[in-house]
Amino acid sequence: NEYNHASILEFGVKSTLEEDNHELKIGDSPFIWDYNNEINAIYFNSSYYITETFGFQIGTRYETQNKYFKINFEPLACEDAKCLLFNEYLNNKNISSSSDFIYEHERYYPSLYLIYNPKEKGTAKLGIGRRINRPWHGAINPIPDLQDFDSDFLDIGNPSLIPEDIIKAEISYSGRTPVGFL
Repeated sequence: NEYNHASILEFGVKSTLEEDNHELKIGDSPFIWDYNNEINAIYFNSSYYITETFGFQIGTRYETQNKYFKINFEPLACEDAKCLLFNEYLNNKNISSSSDFIYEHERYYPSLYLIYNPKEKGTAKLGIGRRINRPWHGAINPIPDLQDFDSDFLDIGNPSLIPEDIIKAEISYSGRTPVGFL
């Protein structure tokens, strides 16, 4: 097709590994927790022009995620107020000396865009796609900072919190202006 001089085909692979290891000494006991989050993805995008100014872009991303949170500690033997409050917190939350929190998923995230590109006048896109909204690390960390026990507010996350899938629709425009791009 004579209009496809601007068409593209794009492939990619991405791998992300987050590791967060903590070790506290509470009283005379070590308190250890590890967080590992591995995300692997492969994606492809392709655009195709039907006419000189109108085309579409289609793509998909396949993703796997393995999130693992492990808490490991010996029974805490202590007498000071912070340690006793921490022990009470662990008991109230049913966190034992080998609590594991695991989350795994495999998903496809497709997208489709309609493109209108009248050359010197800019490019307009109308699109829809599935996206993922992941909680940040603090939102899933179930262990509060020991300094928080002196305050009235404990910043505690939920390790069972899972990412949410969202459907995203967008309209965008980009074009050249005398001072750059808009």
